[in-house]
Amino acid sequence: MLKNIWNRMSNRRRLLSGMLLLACISAPVVLRDRAHVPFDQVTGTKPVLTEPRWHRLWPVFNPGRFVGWSDDHKKPETVSGLKISLFADKLFHPQWLYLLPNGDILVSESNAPISSRHKPGFLKRLFWHLTRREKDSSPDRIVLLRDSNHDGKADQKSIFIDNLHSPFGIALKGDRLYVATSDAILAYPYKGGEDHITAPAQQITALPAGDINLNWTRNILLSPDGRFLYVAVGSATNIADKGMALEKERAAVWEIDLQNNSHRLYTTGLRNPVGMAFHPETKALWSVVDERDNVGSDMVPDYLTQLNEGDYYGWPQFYWGGYPDRHFKKIDKLTQSTVTWPDYSLGAHVAPLALVFAHDPASGRVNLGDNFKNGAFISEHGSLYRYPWSGYQVVFVAFNDKGEATGKPITVVKDFRQGNKVYGLPAGMTGDASGALLIADEASNRIWRLSKD
Repeated sequence: MLKNIWNRMSNRRRLLSGMLLLACISAPVVLRDRAHVPFDQVTGTKPVLTEPRWHRLWPVFNPGRFVGWSDDHKKPETVSGLKISLFADKLFHPQWLYLLPNGDILVSESNAPISSRHKPGFLKRLFWHLTRREKDSSPDRIVLLRDSNHDGKADQKSIFIDNLHSPFGIALKGDRLYVATSDAILAYPYKGGEDHITAPAQQITALPAGDINLNWTRNILLSPDGRFLYVAVGSATNIADKGMALEKERAAVWEIDLQNNSHRLYTTGLRNPVGMAFHPETKALWSVVDERDNVGSDMVPDYLTQLNEGDYYGWPQFYWGGYPDRHFKKIDKLTQSTVTWPDYSLGAHVAPLALVFAHDPASGRVNLGDNFKNGAFISEHGSLYRYPWSGYQVVFVAFNDKGEATGKPITVVKDFRQGNKVYGLPAGMTGDASGALLIADEASNRIWRLSKD
């Protein structure tokens, strides 16, 4: 049929039709938003902020193509003075890591939950097709890794807890192991040294989930005194696209009192907080936050910030201390005046996940030398929504003696992506018993070990 229509067209119409078809095919490239500000200027304590560009006809979509680690590109690159080696492989979507007191490492093998009533959208299916990851699956479990001979490589692996629903964060308090799934906090009895838990779980509390659950990861962190459990709960959508009713008690960090399992909202207005850690000296709670997408390649910066009780960071109506998101026609001026300023910009669309302070007892006292003595390591998973791409690395942010983030991010591990080729995706991190930094690579199903050379 199409061939007959084409044959009946005049040469002029064929030319015009061909030009129109070419324009439609090339439109996403020609009209694609590109970053105008050098990336370095959008990081640090005083980032350069520009007008969001939401008027573009085509949103930025720059996923890259997953190729994995090959013979000519076997591992990520590190800065001078450090070395990287393989700690474990043959995992299934290792998302998060946790160090047990005896040196064992727990790994959450997980992926985003897919509801039978909410199928992946066109862009998600296109992403899976372009990156060649559409056939990936996850067993939704926690695996235990053990380095029994202390050579820096796991030699024992066992299934620690099975049959979970998109597990992520892990925390241990005495003989109780807490696990955060996408919809609940669970508690298990724990005995030091065991390699498998068969006892049933006790549900501590349910967590917001539902059919629409864009930011599904649920990280947890114990307070230094062990009384409270902090839970990072991301938003259901990008900017409350389906209304605020769906976002109830989301885009926030919860504080759960473990004496009675009650909870309250500790900090709000955080689109997607994931990594959390207490500063080793000041004991202040810090988090990395993934900000909104689809407002251009230069905006909005993802950030690292200290969380205080009652702080409000503006999502969804505001960003970066009170700038209004123009998707919302009515702005509440009184609410705008209460928005908290983030402490430190990591740059737009880097997608920060894990946060580990150097020499923090809770994460194995990571010791990578004097150059990385006082500060935090942050994994940047990388985003689809910036051109050119950003993230796909591990950075170090220095802190001063007052416990404040300062300077510019220092790249510590890089080359998870080069050009259009994606070799891996850094996710969860923790220290090991020797002071090295372990980095989960959820795309290539490996865990890397970063240590002093």
